[in-house]
Amino acid sequence: MNIDYIAIGQRIRKILKKHFTQEKLAEKLDVSSVYISRKLCTGLGISLADFFADQATELPDQMKPLVSHLVSFARTLTPDQKEALKAIGKRLADIT
Repeated sequence: MNIDYIAIGQRIRKILKKHFTQEKLAEKLDVSSVYISRKLCTGLGISLADFFADQATELPDQMKPLVSHLVSFARTLTPDQKEALKAIGKRLADIT
């Protein structure tokens, strides 16, 4: 029997979004949101890039490696740095 780990990850993400954010789940468990992502990916046998793959499906193929790199980089940031990166992303979105 083949297990579709990507579909399982997407289902978990939908359930989390419906009930609470990953940050709220992490807070309830007294761990970081990065820890939650890593544990989910480890448990599902997928990379963080695969975990977020459905968010990058509209991107041209040449941009997908960049998104994967950004996701990996974002894992290393402090909460304040993540907020700054999020603000930059919002400004970039406003430009287009």
